[in-house]
Amino acid sequence: MPLARFALYQDGLETLLAPTAGDSEAWHDSMRHVAREARACVLTAVVFQRASSHPDDVPLVDGDDLMGRGGSAILGPDGTYLAGPLWDEPGILTATLDPRRMDEERQRFGPAGHYHRPDVFRLSVGRG
Repeated sequence: MPLARFALYQDGLETLLAPTAGDSEAWHDSMRHVAREARACVLTAVVFQRASSHPDDVPLVDGDDLMGRGGSAILGPDGTYLAGPLWDEPGILTATLDPRRMDEERQRFGPAGHYHRPDVFRLSVGRG
C-alpha cells in the first residue's frame, strides 16, 4: 500500500510497527524495502506458534506442531537487521535505535523530502 506508506512518510515516520502472521522470506524482502524506502526503523513482530500451545477444544488442521515459524526482526533505516530475524523459537528482540541514522540516510534519499515532487504529485489524506 504505497500511498498509505507515503502518507506516513509525509508525517515524518521514524518507526514503523509491522506485525504479521506471515512467516516468509518474502515478508522480510518487503520489510527491508520499506525500511530503505522510508529511511526509518521497522519493527516486525511475526507470529510464532505451536499447535501444542492451543487448548484441546480448539479445532486445528492436522499437520506439524509448528504452525508459525516467527521471524520477528528490527531493521535500521538502511534495511539492515539490527536484531533478528528470530526463526523457530520464542524470544524477545532488542536493539538501540539511533535517530541520527535516519537523518544520515535521508540525506541520500528522502521519500517525502528532496525526492518528493509536490509540483507533479499531490496526495490528500482524509484525517477525520
